[in-house]
Amino acid sequence: MFEELLLNTFDFINDMKISEYNYLKSNIYYREIEKGGMIFGTHKQCESIPMVLRGSMRLFRVSDEGREMTSYFITPGNICVLAALCTIGKIEYNFTAQAEEDTLLIMLSPESFKHLLDTSLIFKNFVFLEMADKLITAFTLIDDIKFTKIENRLITYIKKNVNEKGELLITHENLAVNIGTAREVVSRQLKKMEKSGAISMQRKKIKLLSP
Repeated sequence: MFEELLLNTFDFINDMKISEYNYLKSNIYYREIEKGGMIFGTHKQCESIPMVLRGSMRLFRVSDEGREMTSYFITPGNICVLAALCTIGKIEYNFTAQAEEDTLLIMLSPESFKHLLDTSLIFKNFVFLEMADKLITAFTLIDDIKFTKIENRLITYIKKNVNEKGELLITHENLAVNIGTAREVVSRQLKKMEKSGAISMQRKKIKLLSP
């Protein structure tokens, strides 16, 4: 079952040589993480590189004052590029990864990762495309924080993440973490939006009323 999921989730595998795929398959192990579970603590050197088969992981950092800042999400078909970079550079991994939902991962050792990077052009292209995507995501986040008003960042995030009912199930704290600001700022802005008729709020739920 896991092998079929692996092939369906990571498109690059279909272009690998049989020997490359067999090496990958022989050097991974599967790991299930329950919602809220952590796979890395801060200031730990990477022992393995996670790739998401099902579910999602959120990477974040915690400031000296205790505030969290989301860096990016790892979703099915993605590799944790920070873990990969730390492995390549032999540096400490100063982020924490937390499961947003029940998540199934494949874990690749640093030695196996480096071997595939050196011997498989298909795998190398996959890794570098992932790195480029996350670099653009990071730059976009920095630009948003520096140049976009908080109300615009907030409404953009809500519109992008509401479900088919137009609802976003999230706490003010988590919403603040995900857009890079303080909870108090988010709560204040949401009240303004509710007063204007743009949204309605219930406990841990925001409903978008106007497009």
